[in-house]
Amino acid sequence: MTSVRDEKLASVGSQKRNLILSVAEKLFAQHGIESTSVRSITEEAGVNVASINYYFGSKDGLVEAVVERRTEALSSEAMTRLDTLEEQTENPSLESIVGVFVDTMFELAASDKGTGIRFLRLMYRMMMEEPHMIPDAIPRKGPPKHIIRFQGLISNALGRQRFDLEASFWDFHFMLSTTIHAVNLVSRGQSGIKMLPQIFNEKVLEAKNVRTIVIDYIASGIRGVFRSGEKNII
Repeated sequence: MTSVRDEKLASVGSQKRNLILSVAEKLFAQHGIESTSVRSITEEAGVNVASINYYFGSKDGLVEAVVERRTEALSSEAMTRLDTLEEQTENPSLESIVGVFVDTMFELAASDKGTGIRFLRLMYRMMMEEPHMIPDAIPRKGPPKHIIRFQGLISNALGRQRFDLEASFWDFHFMLSTTIHAVNLVSRGQSGIKMLPQIFNEKVLEAKNVRTIVIDYIASGIRGVFRSGEKNII
């Protein structure tokens, strides 16, 4: 039987673990994974270095836990939205499937008082600057279920006769990188405008406008590559 003391200790342990995860996520996003030391994480979190090994086993284990904490919630939300889409439409269009992905990412970016966009910036940084770190961030239990489901639905929407692993990898990679870049640009508001020609104004970066552009862009790209492949162009 669990005692009150045991429950309190478990609660304190959970709070400390979550604190370490939040600090690590922030520092990884700001400085990169390789440039962030375990000591810098523990100093900011106010815990001892041994806490990393106790809760996560190693720095690699910490990286995996940081990614897994967010992707579990993201995956659950995406799966729920895909369930709704398939209930409403027997054969969802490519645009509607991509739309679910884009909407889920945009909402994550706007959640948790800025911590959602921080996580997406970490993912973007890993993809652009530290791709060799990605294998360490993939949960040992395998890719999140929503990734596999998106890949299958996209394949069906394109009418592929069989599942093409390589093509599905590129479908998802470009969908993810394009969306994260767009979300990051939108989240920066006026500072993001400086990255664009001066003829544009703040309305260009309104989420609703960017959403439509991104969905059309991704769907057209995926469809275009698929058709090119059928013609043996690539």
